[in-house]
Amino acid sequence: MVSVVSDSVGVTGHQDLPEGARSLLVQRLREWFPSPDRVEVVCSLAVGADSIVAQHLTSQGARLHAVIPCQNYASTFTSERDLSLYRHLLASADAVEVLGFDDPSEEAFMAAGSLVVRSSDWLIAVWDGKGSRGLGGTGDVVALARSLDKPVRIVWPGGLSR
Repeated sequence: MVSVVSDSVGVTGHQDLPEGARSLLVQRLREWFPSPDRVEVVCSLAVGADSIVAQHLTSQGARLHAVIPCQNYASTFTSERDLSLYRHLLASADAVEVLGFDDPSEEAFMAAGSLVVRSSDWLIAVWDGKGSRGLGGTGDVVALARSLDKPVRIVWPGGLSR
């Protein structure tokens, strides 16, 4: 595989990732970003794909641009471990944009996904290829990126379901 040289990569993906998807994602990140110090990761720091990519690449020198869907976003984290990782990544972000929504909603998530797409050169989608379960899901963000002719690299093991 050829390594990616774009400076800004957006991330979208499922929160509930099976282990096979997690391990494939880390493998792809190692292939695509052998030296991520000139990369900016743009994502919402959600559990799953977002936090895996953000944590992996920032630990190797990538910059982090956090797009937070709403003021009370922390309330979406259901475990102390996930909330702690979110807070750690948020505190280490080089740029943080908090959208003008007070509480979590499908509209807030879609607005954040849209900003992630528009703020990046290309998109990593950790996606099983199925439609979104609500507005602002991974399928919606991928569709938006494609409608804007943004390159999308899908990471999902063949035959794996969630």
